[in-house]
Amino acid sequence: MEEPLPDDRTKELYEDFLTDIDKRGDWEEQYEENDRLRHKGRKGKVVRHYPGAPNYVEPLIDDNVRDLTSQQINILYDSSARLVTVLPLTAEGNAAKADIELAFDTQLRILQNTRSLTATLLDRKNLHGASIAAIVEDTHSWYELFGERKTLPTFEPIDPRDLIVPTNTRRLKEADRLAYITRYTVRQFKDAARSSGWDDAAVKAIVKDRKRRITEGTGFNKSDVSAGQPVRIGVATLDPSIDEIIVWWAYYYDDSGNRRRKVFSPDMAEDKHVLAEINWVWTDDGTDRPWPFEQMRAEDVSQSYYDSRGIGELIADDQEMASKWMNLTATQADFGVLPMYEGPTQG
Repeated sequence: MEEPLPDDRTKELYEDFLTDIDKRGDWEEQYEENDRLRHKGRKGKVVRHYPGAPNYVEPLIDDNVRDLTSQQINILYDSSARLVTVLPLTAEGNAAKADIELAFDTQLRILQNTRSLTATLLDRKNLHGASIAAIVEDTHSWYELFGERKTLPTFEPIDPRDLIVPTNTRRLKEADRLAYITRYTVRQFKDAARSSGWDDAAVKAIVKDRKRRITEGTGFNKSDVSAGQPVRIGVATLDPSIDEIIVWWAYYYDDSGNRRRKVFSPDMAEDKHVLAEINWVWTDDGTDRPWPFEQMRAEDVSQSYYDSRGIGELIADDQEMASKWMNLTATQADFGVLPMYEGPTQG
């Protein structure tokens, strides 16, 4: 089979993704705010009006996310004896029904450990309003078909901030382009390059440039970055102390309407430093699910990719008000109740 010709527009594609990141800034700020409110509980800086003043937080967001995730996992995994129900169409199929269901159940529950993976997806979906799963090959699960060994698919929860999608996207499968951000140490990068068959010259150039920046103590030219979150999006060598190599997996349509996948480092987003490039078809017809990612949503009000609210946003004000009432009650106790039991105070 003839290898596809390279699509010489890496820099242009990279700049398009930087624009996508810039436009989704409000969504990313809300994502980080959800995490902060869940784990730290407060908006803004805490002000103590006197020494030892109460600073309680009513963890409504964390409690609700954990409870809802637990309920959903119990419904999915504990409400039935088998995760898969087979509807046989023949007598032979009916006789093998129980064995087939048991085989699928063992594969999903035990061998691929989908319960913990699903719990992570549900937790993020409930907190932020949406979560993302990458569809990948499970190198530890395989079967033989006509003497040929084939791996089975599985899914991995990924941080939604690591998937760059245009803000005008509705459903994920309708996206004109998207990029998945992955991070490697130098050793992991070399291992991935060997297993994936990446271009050797590009691999050596990226590793050499990384070592040069560590030695010189210099980072990426910040003026070349037009959008926010440079460390997150992959200009990770802004800080030479970070021993990471960032790789972008870009999925897009070329000028002829063909789906393509281009793998490159954003630190060296030039065509000569592309690690791999292929025509991308991963399903039989390639139409229903063009990209290897799925979004789990909490809301479907507008069906816009970025428009789905989670518990972190929906009850943030309730958590803040509940926390204020707790601190108000404790403050009143400091001045009105506790002195009666502690006796006279000095000063």
